[in-house]
Amino acid sequence: MSSGWTSFRNRFGKKQDEAEAVSLPPQQGGGAAAAPALPASAAPEKAEPIIVRPNGMLDSVGQKNELIRVRFANMIDRLEELRSLKKDFALLNEPVNDLIRHYPQLQSRLMETEAVLKQETETAQSLRRELGDLGSVHARTVDDLNAAVSQLRKAESKIREQDSFIEDLRLNVKDKEAIVADLENQLAIETERARNITEENQALRLEAQEADQTVARAERELIETRERNGLLDHNPSIVRPQEPTHDTSITEKRFGCCEHNLSGE
Repeated sequence: MSSGWTSFRNRFGKKQDEAEAVSLPPQQGGGAAAAPALPASAAPEKAEPIIVRPNGMLDSVGQKNELIRVRFANMIDRLEELRSLKKDFALLNEPVNDLIRHYPQLQSRLMETEAVLKQETETAQSLRRELGDLGSVHARTVDDLNAAVSQLRKAESKIREQDSFIEDLRLNVKDKEAIVADLENQLAIETERARNITEENQALRLEAQEADQTVARAERELIETRERNGLLDHNPSIVRPQEPTHDTSITEKRFGCCEHNLSGE
């Protein structure tokens, strides 16, 4: 069919330009100029008048032949346009057919995508809820951390105060230890002094005992002397033992002073 169409087009389509340029002869009974030929596009819509020369049947046949050729040329152009439109329609119809063929697959993919989107939406909502919970937990944790930090700072301040107090106590202990060392030295000195005083007291006591013994011997000797002399007068017997009595009182006074000094120290 395409080969027949090609031969038909080659036969009648080559003279399209020549047929459009052909002029018709003037009409009978007039000396007017010949009318121009109508355009090819207006040929099928309005019939062109056939002007026949009075003495030329061949001219009228040629004119009809040219008119038929022009109309065939116009029809060929329209058929070419229809063919091109058919090709364009085929080109436009092909993606539509592809879309129709792939529509079930696309619909299934769309449904799968909708399911995945729904799942992702639910997952995103759950993640948002978890994120909100985590945010609240984080806020509580931050509050607890701030409270712990404040407590830690208070504890550190208390520890510093306690350290300073302990340092003061250490200094006081050192001072007390120094005082105790001084007191121990003083105690050792006083102990030595007390020992010396005790030794002196013992010596004084020995002296007092010796003095008492001397006084006792003197009294016994005095009594013996009185008995021997037979003196009955009381005054002369008292006057003689005054010297030993005076020595004894002096010794007792010295002993009392030593005891008083020892007790005062």
